[in-house]
Amino acid sequence: KYDLAEGMTIREIVKLLRAGAVVNYKATFPEGWTFKQWREKLMGLPHLKQNIIGMSNLEIAEIIGIKGDVEGWFFPDTYYYNFETSDLDLLENAHKKMKEIIALEWSKRSDEKTLNSPYDAIILASLVEKETGYGPDRAKIGSVFLNRLRDKMRLESDPTVIYGLGDSFDGDLKKRHLRSDNPFNTYTRFGLPPTPIASPGRESINVVLSEVKSPYYYFVAMGNGRSYFSKTYREHLAAVKRYQLGNSGRTQ
Repeated sequence: KYDLAEGMTIREIVKLLRAGAVVNYKATFPEGWTFKQWREKLMGLPHLKQNIIGMSNLEIAEIIGIKGDVEGWFFPDTYYYNFETSDLDLLENAHKKMKEIIALEWSKRSDEKTLNSPYDAIILASLVEKETGYGPDRAKIGSVFLNRLRDKMRLESDPTVIYGLGDSFDGDLKKRHLRSDNPFNTYTRFGLPPTPIASPGRESINVVLSEVKSPYYYFVAMGNGRSYFSKTYREHLAAVKRYQLGNSGRTQ
């Protein structure tokens, strides 16, 4: 598809065609989106060939070359496409970029090596991404999860529970949800969830692999997008009382 202007001469049109200056469109996929959100976005993009409609996530994974679950394997970014591009093409580009980013960041990882594989890094980075409401808090949130992993503590992350609830979640996380066991409930199970819970951005990946040190093991939302971090459970309880009394914000 080419963008021709009224009044263009044959010479100008031929020059445009020879240059291959096709019309491009762009699609932005934010950090922290689930693959379900990616699919919904793809379905609504104009001038994009729709090939994945009716396909299961497993079928998409097999075509693209992903072993296992597709969640988290697509790098959040702005992508450009033209009239001949398909949704599978766009996903393949996003997957290729995620593989490149995780490989580069893994090669520069900390000597601590708390995480066992690049996939573990994507999983933990997805938790950091979903927990971050204020960018500068990202490193501290990552340090809390890493400290807990090292000390064999449960991660206790609300977003993992919400992800595990799937379509049954109505927006109101209750205590019974935290107590109901499933593979993604990090309140009832130790270690990382089985898959990422979203597509993490590069900053979150970098945070978990650089393993920034901190003395913190807990954090609580302050209600302004930022978090309050605590070293001890006693301090954390006081912070919860101060910032979350009467609210339902996340606490770790």
